[in-house]
Amino acid sequence: MSRALSIDSWLYVRIFFDAVRSCDSSLFGVFCFEEIGQAVQETDLIFEAVTAVGATYANQTQINLSLSAIQKANLVMHCSMFRYNMAAKMREPTALQNSSFLLSLQLLAFMEVC
Repeated sequence: MSRALSIDSWLYVRIFFDAVRSCDSSLFGVFCFEEIGQAVQETDLIFEAVTAVGATYANQTQINLSLSAIQKANLVMHCSMFRYNMAAKMREPTALQNSSFLLSLQLLAFMEVC
């Protein structure tokens, strides 16, 4: 995990939930803290997905994270690797039977549409 991500993981989680709360679509409400907050706290895979989406959102919307160019590059690389690893895991026969994995995939879909 990159230094930028390990230091600021909870910041990125907060950014994710702030973005969900500010979204006009009621469909995004299923991803609010009240709905998935416990899963984020208890499941590493979901936590990492929310962190990756929050970090990507912050980077794309120019939220001032006070990161150096190297830290930003590491952040982008980490998020890309997480997406790649999730896509690879999706090919495993039983992966889609895991509800935490499915929720993580749904969360990663944010990065695809943003």
